[in-house]
Amino acid sequence: MDITKLKTKDIATITGFQNNEINLVNRLKALGFTAGTQVTMLHKLPFGGPVGFAVKGAKVMLRRHDAEHILVSI
Repeated sequence: MDITKLKTKDIATITGFQNNEINLVNRLKALGFTAGTQVTMLHKLPFGGPVGFAVKGAKVMLRRHDAEHILVSI
């Protein structure tokens, strides 16, 4: 499932990416979203707004459109 389907305070492990667009995948990896990394959903703003995560000790907000490309397992 994609990471935006998580509920607040859910913890999941990143399994990969849906999008093969190299620039987006590289940007997400630079922010700490790499396969095998645990992430926690912190914030989910309404109306398609950004979503916030705790990843590798940092708090990161992503556009929902970008976050939808991150695949996770619970």
